[in-house]
Amino acid sequence: MTDSSEPPGSLPLEDDSFFQNGSPVTLTPAAAQGIPHDGSGDAHRNVVSRSGSFDVPALRRWIVVPVLITGLVFAAGMVLRNDMFLSTSDLGIVQDVGKHHSVIGDALALTIHDGLAGWSAGLFLLVVGLIIVILTRSTVDALLVGVLTTGGWASTLAMRFAVGRARPDPGLLSDPLVPATAGLTSFPSGPTAFAVSFGIAVSLVSLGTHWQGLVIAAAAVFAFTAGASQVYLGVHYPSDVIASYALSVAAAVFLTGLLSRYGRCLRSRETHGAPALVQTAGHSGGPDGSPGAAGTLRGQGRR
Repeated sequence: MTDSSEPPGSLPLEDDSFFQNGSPVTLTPAAAQGIPHDGSGDAHRNVVSRSGSFDVPALRRWIVVPVLITGLVFAAGMVLRNDMFLSTSDLGIVQDVGKHHSVIGDALALTIHDGLAGWSAGLFLLVVGLIIVILTRSTVDALLVGVLTTGGWASTLAMRFAVGRARPDPGLLSDPLVPATAGLTSFPSGPTAFAVSFGIAVSLVSLGTHWQGLVIAAAAVFAFTAGASQVYLGVHYPSDVIASYALSVAAAVFLTGLLSRYGRCLRSRETHGAPALVQTAGHSGGPDGSPGAAGTLRGQGRR
C-alpha cells in the first residue's frame, strides 16, 4: 500500500535500490531530473523519467519473432528471384511508374536516393545524433538511434548476398534516372531499410514526450517516401521495398530486446551520480521542494 504522505506523482521503488538510514526512498520524476518539486505536480509534467536502462518497448519473444520474419523474407526473395511471372509483374509496376515522372518528383527521388546512400547516410546519422544529444542531453538516446538504424540497414546487406536478385534493367524502362548498378543487390532495398529503421529509432526515443505524435507521423511519411522513391527511380522492385519494411521491423524487434536485456549498464553509467532531490517514505520535504533531514541521497547509486 502506498504511503499517503508520499508527494504527488512520486515513484515508489519496489526494490532495495535506494535506501537512506535504513528507510526506502521515494524518488519523484522532477527530482530525478534535478528539478525542484513544489508539491503541485506541475514541475515534472514535461519531464520524461528514465530508468537505468534503455527505455524502449521490447517484445517478450524478441528472438523468435525476428527469426520468423527473416526466414519469411528470405523465402520470398528466393521465390521472386526464380519465378519469372512474379518478376515480370514486379517489373511492370516499375515501368508504369516510370511513365509518370515529373521535374519535382525526379528532384525529390534523387535527393532521397543520394542522401541515404554511402557516406551521405553516415553523415546524416551523425548530424541527427548530435542534435539528439543537444536536445535531450542523452548520449544513450543518440546511441540507440545509431544502433537501430545501422542494424536495420546491415540486415539488408546480409539478405542481399543471401538472395542475390538482380536489379531492374534500365534498358527496359522508359525514363531511367539512375545508371545501372552492377551486382545482385536488388532484394531488399538498402535506402528504404535505412529510412524505416531510422524512423523506428527516433519514434522510440520520442515516446513519452510532447512531440511523439509529430515524430511518429514524420517518420512514417519519411519511410514511405523513401521506399516509393526507389520504385520511382527504377532501382528497386516494389517487392524489394516491402521486404525492407519487414526486415527493418525484424531487426528493430531483435535489437530493442537485446538492448533492453543487456544494455542496462549504459544508462546506469549515464545517470549515476546525477543530482537528485528525493524524499524518504513517510517524510515530506519543505514547501520549496527541498528534502527533509533524512531526504538527501549522499552519493548512493543503484547497486
